Amino acid sequence: MTQIQMMKSASSRQRNGGEWATRKAGGPHGRPPLRSLEGRPLRVGYVSADYCQHTVGLFVKDVIRNHDSEKVVAFAYSAGKVNDWITGTVRTACQFRDATNLDDAALAQLICKDEIDVLVDLSGHTAGSRLTVFAHRPAPVQVSWLGYFATTGLSTFDAVLLDE
Repeated sequence: MTQIQMMKSASSRQRNGGEWATRKAGGPHGRPPLRSLEGRPLRVGYVSADYCQHTVGLFVKDVIRNHDSEKVVAFAYSAGKVNDWITGTVRTACQFRDATNLDDAALAQLICKDEIDVLVDLSGHTAGSRLTVFAHRPAPVQVSWLGYFATTGLSTFDAVLLDE
């Protein structure tokens, strides 16, 4: 199999995964309305199973910790079972939500209740992923970043953050 054939095959599997997640979420969900930022900070939620001594956790803890609290209120939705010093750092730096015992619909409802403006997936198609939460479309802007540098296959993502 050539490299191009392998890439097309992987892209097809990811698209199928996105379709599966959308079906599991009960079909397509509409985008929630954008809320005005006038007089309030942006609310950013990060979803991951890796708020621990893991590459993602090691990197994102400093991003979360360094948000200007007058401009950004950060939330961490944790789907991981490991609690270590990184978990503790993230817990003290933001609004920490333990999502390990929430199903995808309940987590999506919590995200809606928290009025998240931008929801960031840090896992993609990796262990502990909560991609189906994103299929529920709980935030008006949804972004994939850091833990998975390829398509998730979900049309509910507005952007993928990466560089060359």
